[in-house]
Amino acid sequence: VALFNDISLRKENEQEMWLQTNFDTLTGLANRYHYNSKLDQEMIRATADNKRLAICFIDLDRFKSVNDTLGHNSGDLLLLEAGKRLKACMRSSDVVARLGGDEFALLLPGINTLADIERLAKKALLALNSSFKIGEQDVFVSGSMGITIFPDDGAERKILLRNADSAMYKAKAQGRNCFEFFTSGLHEQATARSKLENALHKALSNNEFTVYFQPIISHDKKKVGCEALLRWHSAELGDVSPAQFIPVCEELGLIIAIGEWVLREACREAAKWCSCFGEQFFVTVNMSSVQFIRQDIEALVKSVLQETQLSAQCLTLEITETLLADNSSNILQQLQALRATGVGLAIDDFGTGYSSLSYLKRFPLSKLKIDREFIKDLPDDLEDCAMVSAIISMASNLQLKVVAEGVETSAQLAFLNALNCDYIQGFLYSKPLPAALFDQYIREFIAGQNNK
Repeated sequence: VALFNDISLRKENEQEMWLQTNFDTLTGLANRYHYNSKLDQEMIRATADNKRLAICFIDLDRFKSVNDTLGHNSGDLLLLEAGKRLKACMRSSDVVARLGGDEFALLLPGINTLADIERLAKKALLALNSSFKIGEQDVFVSGSMGITIFPDDGAERKILLRNADSAMYKAKAQGRNCFEFFTSGLHEQATARSKLENALHKALSNNEFTVYFQPIISHDKKKVGCEALLRWHSAELGDVSPAQFIPVCEELGLIIAIGEWVLREACREAAKWCSCFGEQFFVTVNMSSVQFIRQDIEALVKSVLQETQLSAQCLTLEITETLLADNSSNILQQLQALRATGVGLAIDDFGTGYSSLSYLKRFPLSKLKIDREFIKDLPDDLEDCAMVSAIISMASNLQLKVVAEGVETSAQLAFLNALNCDYIQGFLYSKPLPAALFDQYIREFIAGQNNK
């Protein structure tokens, strides 16, 4: 009896160890080790049967936001439910795995056509796109999926996994909640992305970032300010466009440290100009929605203002319509607390995102910035003329100041002046300048106005 019990206990321990080695403890799905083992087996079988095999990587969109806002327990519940939904919509022969974090993977054997893969991919994404009930809240996420095919795209596991990952990033870049098949060009893109990420991790400590300042001039030219704009000259990559590196910073979480640095640098420089020109001068600083979700922005701003001795009335934070679309009470509370300190709040690129008139009523805003897309064809494009005129009129009635971005011609300026647009920003006045050149520009501009 003792011997029988010993054998049973040993087998139970072996079974427990096998489960821990091969399956994810949270979702019960295959883990990365088991997925890789099954992939090796299915590659052999597909070769013997002259069949195709699809390898799919899925990353949950906006999961970090859920985790940061609702907490890790809620995040775990979402991952558990996402795993159940994926498992439920796949065939019995398919493998559904959680690779770690918010990354899942599918292994689809016995595939004959691309249409078969697309049908299963659509089912998976549709399952993830329905609301998740987490506690008392309805949470919405989606999935970005990358797909590669054996043997078409590669004959080695390492290559196929890399291909699926590259295709998944392409899906994210395409707007998320979609799938993309691997193509040969994606490898080069993935290599470039990897170089960009590696360089970004070192950029702040290597002092590769610079803050530039672009003038913002009031309608009557009596009030002057600037927008602080981040520029990056990489030792490895040269000059890199903000449109290229800032979204990557947000994905990697680097925007937290970089955003703090930009705010501090901008306020430090602006404090000098405010001491010279008084509170007619102001600086606007872009804030990422990631910073609002993952940081105490009110505490950060108060700390920086105290450190730099910049008056709160001289600082405006630019936020995106995407942040307002989040529509959470937490975001509203943060914005109200910031406005209570005297800091201004502006919607950047108004009209290009999730524009809603309800935002203008609900959130404590002080400025709208009209995107350059509506400005560039003024005054020739009648639709743009009507749009800009309507925005300025509406903002005026709501006691909001308006900044027109991307003003480049005297004809555009004349049209905007006729509408009493509050502020003008663009190459007509100046391109973005490093601090020393901006200092020279602003002194000359104010001296010129005083001599009139």
